[in-house]
Amino acid sequence: MNIIEFKKGSKSCREEPMVTKSDTGRAVLPSDITYVGFLAFSDAETSLWRPFGSRRVVDIVSTTSVESLRRKKVYYLVASPPAASVILGQPWTQWLSEAHAEIITNIVLKTHARAEPTVYSVARITDYPMP
Repeated sequence: MNIIEFKKGSKSCREEPMVTKSDTGRAVLPSDITYVGFLAFSDAETSLWRPFGSRRVVDIVSTTSVESLRRKKVYYLVASPPAASVILGQPWTQWLSEAHAEIITNIVLKTHARAEPTVYSVARITDYPMP
């Protein structure tokens, strides 16, 4: 898997959401979703808003239930697996299984020049109908 690097002020950072395209150039998140869940300890969240005003990012915390995600119509999640495990208090893969969710893809992002690349999982909750 290639590292997708986004430098502040670069054309790719300004024009494309960080997780819109995989390293193969294919869309990762559908363009028509309104809500996306987010679990991480980084500033990658702001890229999910693009184009600005088109999406709402729902921060997922330890008390967030799958039922509350359903009520908010959150069908897709973007997470840093290590951070997600800390936030959720259980392994990310275990939470996904209990939530009836599946990982669509993993993306390696380098958001800062001095930071190590971070793996983000893009997942979809599968047990309820899509809009």
